[in-house]
Amino acid sequence: MRVRESRKGFPFMVRDMSKVLIVGAAGFVGSYLAAALQNEFGMEVAMTKLPHEKLTGMDGMAVYDLNILNKDDVVELLMSVRPDYIIHLAAQSSVSVAWKNPGLTVDVNIKGSLNVMDAVRELYYKPKVLLIGSGEEYGHIRLAGFDPFDGNGLATGEIVTITTTVDAVVNQIAVLSP
Repeated sequence: MRVRESRKGFPFMVRDMSKVLIVGAAGFVGSYLAAALQNEFGMEVAMTKLPHEKLTGMDGMAVYDLNILNKDDVVELLMSVRPDYIIHLAAQSSVSVAWKNPGLTVDVNIKGSLNVMDAVRELYYKPKVLLIGSGEEYGHIRLAGFDPFDGNGLATGEIVTITTTVDAVVNQIAVLSP
């Protein structure tokens, strides 16, 4: 491990030639993140996409087709790539699709994420994992004394309660992990 600086001067800790896997890289953030990790931080980048998705201009980066609903494929890819870091971006984020097909949204966003995390548990080494979420998961946030949504949102204290609960669940999962 050593401290490096990105080209823009940001310090960060990195192993020599760290490898990162971006799961769900075909979304609007994936290609920008991949380029930054490769160009700014000198990381070896691998990424996944669905078979029907396109990723172009990813010179020097490995691109794999992966459906996170198939846990065996996730395990196989992680064993093959052996990333030091996993950034999980894969999600069904369309609100209209969620209303039309809530089962798909649950499958991808919950079961797919569980498959990624469960696959990590099966590895003989432990990469660092970053799960990306959205402010939408908290609903509308209202500040104390000001409610622009007429009671349709969460107060700041409720978000703290939700965050504390999620932290407790994640810590419990960590305790149960081998």
